[in-house]
Amino acid sequence: MKSPELKSTLIHKISRERVGVEIEKVLTSDNAQYGLNLIKFVDLTESIFNTGTIYESIQQSNDATVISDFSEKSSRLSSRVESSTVLKPVFDSIIESNRFSHFSPLYSNLFQDDHLKKLFWLAVILQPFGSLEVKVNPKKQNFFQIVDIILKEGLKYGKHDSDTISGIIKESVTSYQVLSDFFDNGANIQRSKLGVYLRNFGQYSPLNLIFNCFNDIIKKVIVSPSPDQQAPYPRPDLFPFSEADLNTIKSTIQEYDSLIKYIHDQDLAEVDKLKPVLDGKTISKSLDKKPGPWMKSITHEVLVWQLDHPAGSQDECLQHIKQYLSTQL
Repeated sequence: MKSPELKSTLIHKISRERVGVEIEKVLTSDNAQYGLNLIKFVDLTESIFNTGTIYESIQQSNDATVISDFSEKSSRLSSRVESSTVLKPVFDSIIESNRFSHFSPLYSNLFQDDHLKKLFWLAVILQPFGSLEVKVNPKKQNFFQIVDIILKEGLKYGKHDSDTISGIIKESVTSYQVLSDFFDNGANIQRSKLGVYLRNFGQYSPLNLIFNCFNDIIKKVIVSPSPDQQAPYPRPDLFPFSEADLNTIKSTIQEYDSLIKYIHDQDLAEVDKLKPVLDGKTISKSLDKKPGPWMKSITHEVLVWQLDHPAGSQDECLQHIKQYLSTQL
């Protein structure tokens, strides 16, 4: 099974649409970790989760440093699959035995939905690529996120799925400080800071939080079997978790449980549906200024003010915007 010919066939002769369909069956099954570990065992992880037919174009369009980074991150996919498939049943067991009042319901809802299960596993597997971007055409300077390319070209998934997953993975690198601030400072975090962060994910905010929790644990708990412990299916017994590891897993879930509680306490669970207290037309008319590029920063400032002053009025917000503009001159 572990032959170069098989890998080449998978990449060049089997349609990427077919690959995407078969992987979706694995990811939405009742035991996704079993199927993923089989893929890893026969050394096909990189052949499946790759950039498809535009691989050569990427190689020709980017400098050696970028290609080296891309190659290094690709090489980490197999170990990522191994870590996540071994961790998952332990993660499940701890959630089941502790019944976290806020985390557990979100987790249960996620894994009752096939589409969300698929998105969860894709985010977990492809996270090593982070926010890495590459060019796909040597004559153009446009950069595209590798995760987006793999999902669209390697697995032929739609824009909705690729945008969701590439966004979650990118923000796990570029905006993780928001989560870190909450875990360090708790209720002292600005309501607007957390609200703006959550709006990045829309209806997939619960998925994002669960993914980040799982990803945090992978970073904290090192799963590394000895060479003679390889098996064609997940074997948690071959990766014994220490008491310290189990406590780390539990405490990390507790952190996210507290975060989800805080989100609900602050009425931020549906912050993506929040409508601005002032729209662009009202702002332009009140300031007697024509709409233009200047409005972008103002719209963001309205949102920030509104999140920090949930009971504030339009007039109060307008006064704030006038003061804000005076400091920008």
